[in-house]
Amino acid sequence: MDRFGHISDYPEGSTFINRTDVKSAGLHNMPVHGISRVPNIGADCIVLNGGYVDDEDNGDIVIYTGEGGRKANETKHTFNQELIRGNKDLALNKINNLPVRVIRGPQLDSEYKTKSGYRYDGLYQVN
Repeated sequence: MDRFGHISDYPEGSTFINRTDVKSAGLHNMPVHGISRVPNIGADCIVLNGGYVDDEDNGDIVIYTGEGGRKANETKHTFNQELIRGNKDLALNKINNLPVRVIRGPQLDSEYKTKSGYRYDGLYQVN
């Protein structure tokens, strides 16, 4: 379970030029997907970067819509997501009382987005 929580040498506010740098730092293990996960245990990190128009970022509270639930090349959810892969593991964070690291990017529709690159914004509780 050492993948959960803060990563030494990268305090809150640490910035990265791109997703490759975020991955190299060990904060998020997926180069493209929004949910980084440890299968059947939980999600260790999510990236907020405008992938879904249904996401809401209110600073300390994030409504993260997960992955799936939309047709190819669309940004709005048009059908229910399945509780599989990243969605399942993110849901397991609540059951296993595991925090999730949050990374914000420049394409996010939020006042909390970055001007460029990515920023580690700390640990969030999944409810």
